[in-house]
Amino acid sequence: MRIQLTISRNLTLLSLLGALCGCAATNASVMGDKETSQPSAPVIRDIRVTGEGDNAQVSISANRPLAYTFYMAANPPKAVVDLAQVQPGAFSAPMEINAGNIKRIATSRVGEGEAVMTRVEVFLAKNVEMTAATDATDKGTMHLAFVPPPAPAPAAPAKAEPPAPAAAPEPVAPKPASTPVAVERKTADAITAITSRKDFLEIQTTGEVADFKTFRLTKPDRLVLDVFGVKSALAQKVVPVNSLGIETVRVGAYPDKVRLVLDASGDSLPAFTVEKTAAGLAVVPSSAPAAVAAKHREPEQETPALVTGAAPKAESKPVVHAGAPEIDSIEFKVVDTISRIAIETTAPCDVEKPVKSAEGLTLTLKNCILPRKWQRHLDTSAFASVVQKVTPYQVKVKGRHDVKVQVALRRQTSYELRREGGVIYLDLKNPADITAPPVASESTMPAESERPAPVVVKSQAVSPGDGKKVYTGRRITLEFSDADIRKIFQLIAEVSNLNFIVGDDVTGTISLKLVNVPWDQALDVILENKGLGMQRDGNIVQIRPKSKILTLADEEQKAKKTREQGMELKTEVFDVNYAAVGDIANQFNALKSERGLISSDVRTNRVIVKDIAPALAEMKALLKSLDIPEKQVLIEARIVEATSDFSRDIGVQWGIHYKDGSASILNINGVDTGFGGIVTPPPPVGFPSASTPGGQVGISFGTLTSNLQVDMRLSAAATAGLVKIVSSPKVVTLNNKAAKISQGKMQPYLNTSSTEGAKTEFVEAALSLEVTPHITADGSISMKIKATNNSVGAAAVGAQPPINKKEATTELLVKNGETTVIGGIYVDDDTETNTGVPFLMDIPLLGWLFKSNNKTKTKTELLIFITPKIVS
Repeated sequence: MRIQLTISRNLTLLSLLGALCGCAATNASVMGDKETSQPSAPVIRDIRVTGEGDNAQVSISANRPLAYTFYMAANPPKAVVDLAQVQPGAFSAPMEINAGNIKRIATSRVGEGEAVMTRVEVFLAKNVEMTAATDATDKGTMHLAFVPPPAPAPAAPAKAEPPAPAAAPEPVAPKPASTPVAVERKTADAITAITSRKDFLEIQTTGEVADFKTFRLTKPDRLVLDVFGVKSALAQKVVPVNSLGIETVRVGAYPDKVRLVLDASGDSLPAFTVEKTAAGLAVVPSSAPAAVAAKHREPEQETPALVTGAAPKAESKPVVHAGAPEIDSIEFKVVDTISRIAIETTAPCDVEKPVKSAEGLTLTLKNCILPRKWQRHLDTSAFASVVQKVTPYQVKVKGRHDVKVQVALRRQTSYELRREGGVIYLDLKNPADITAPPVASESTMPAESERPAPVVVKSQAVSPGDGKKVYTGRRITLEFSDADIRKIFQLIAEVSNLNFIVGDDVTGTISLKLVNVPWDQALDVILENKGLGMQRDGNIVQIRPKSKILTLADEEQKAKKTREQGMELKTEVFDVNYAAVGDIANQFNALKSERGLISSDVRTNRVIVKDIAPALAEMKALLKSLDIPEKQVLIEARIVEATSDFSRDIGVQWGIHYKDGSASILNINGVDTGFGGIVTPPPPVGFPSASTPGGQVGISFGTLTSNLQVDMRLSAAATAGLVKIVSSPKVVTLNNKAAKISQGKMQPYLNTSSTEGAKTEFVEAALSLEVTPHITADGSISMKIKATNNSVGAAAVGAQPPINKKEATTELLVKNGETTVIGGIYVDDDTETNTGVPFLMDIPLLGWLFKSNNKTKTKTELLIFITPKIVS
């Protein structure tokens, strides 16, 4: 009986436990359903590396579609991916890879709340290009892959290398301690010292310099040395040298390089060559022997070919020996009137004809690789060249890699493309009026160096003539959906290497997808889209709403007025030496503050001002510019009058005389008649008098009958005259002041028509010169001139004499000391008269016996010359 009760009790307990377990399972199932129905937090699920060598790629996956920003960094070489609104999850610790070109992968969390962001950094063994893209089938997965080089040309097969042993392990294990690590050279990351040696200038670095570039600038003469991939560890910005023809070395630091400018100690800088040495770089005079710095240069045999830190060509161009086309160098120089771009390649590649665009020319090199060290623009704006900038970049077209070279031009011009050996030359014609832009003060390094891309839109460079903005910032890719705008500015700040201060009132989100655009253009677009403005002071950028910026400007003006209201009023007396007191007082009125008082004293030629100190300082500077002596101008005029006249008289006259004392014919006692031309009457006695012009002769033919007599008179005379009158008035006057000089007489005239009765009036007949000069900024002289040379003419009998007027009024521009003609009058009067017996004078030849001829010629010339000279 007891056994049965025990069994029954145990069965009952087992039933109760089974019921309880079933309820628990049901509840767990319900809870699991609830949990799975809720969306999981955005987190990285997996980061893995697949493939080997150049085919390796990094895959990043998350439990939601990814919005990312991708860019490359050079020091140290790495690829950076910023994932918006994603947490690192279990991948918060760095992962050591050490396979192929990938060293390690590190993740970090940035920001809090909705603005959280995960940064994935893929550290590389060498500086090579990578690309980022989301998976076509899974938007929550993205891949980072290396840019593959093009296939080697079949005509140049690669040199066979000995095969590796079959059982060789992967090269991930560290070398034994006996390996000579001291021989290995690391790449330089800083410039530590600049030292002047006996025969060269030494630039010391922390390791081997990877890449550098040099070019010369003139006016003044200087050498520019760009060392890439390093920072400046120098305490001075200007290092004194004072040897080798170098006075100082100015140091300028940039995100990707350090620029050294070697200034000449005299008018010109000697020619130099720059060489790599064990300590860094050596600047050696070209006239020095080739072995000057040989002992400082690192022996090549000490550096094994496979050791990390070898020469850049051996490391960054592994396919050169395989014959693959690759850009080896890009150079720019100005040769006479030609701007030449020289592109050297390691192997021949196809070059297309340049394509013209609004910005300039685009040159395409097919199936060619552009190393990363050349993926930057060459700023040529400091040269007297039509080329403003040269920008090479890599593109992928139909499975192949092409290199495009964008040549930005100041204006369109002719060009010539040719190939000589392994070098491609693009020659562009420089217009005759192209000049180099003025060089800013040598004390400011950024004025002549290659600036990073400007941030503020207003400070962007403007292309000549087209008004378009030019963006030169580093290219980035932004892909976000409803991302916090403050984080976008944080990303741009890191890429631009500038300090960003974002105001508290800058809020909101933005969705955008910008692929391979300059960061300054991306910033411009974001600011315009969100109605924001910015202010830049050096490398500090402040971002606020536009209304806030205007408000701050108004508040600054109000604060300025408040400060002025609290300033003490001071009285100062200004002495005016050359200017008019009233003019200076009017100019001061534009500078005085609201409480300022201005008065003038004409007797002492002073201006009394009572105002605050800043206003008084501005007035003092203005008076120093305005109160200067005026220059004086000497104006010399020459008025030349020339008159020439000529007259000639030729005549024949016949005379018939009849006298009959008996008057037997019609009771006529005598007849005297004459016919022919008008001749000079013969003198009463046989010869002409001394005052009679020409010559006269009378011929008597005797009597035809006892009472009839015939005679003839001949006359010939000629007169020639030349009169030349030169008048030379001169006058000196101040700049912009009118002057007049006059010489002549007042001619009296009797005016009988006056209401007051007969009245004598005087009219001026004089030689005068009136002029108002103005000296222009280039030293020329502009003048308003009135020149007159009036005279009293000959009067008829019983009439009042006339006034002969000769005047010239004009306005002209003449260079200092030059002579010009401002007026000229030329009169030619030609008169010829024939008189004689009608009909008989018209008979050919015989007609000269019955006529006389008078011919008169008169020429009159008037010229006015003006010569201005600045005398003080």
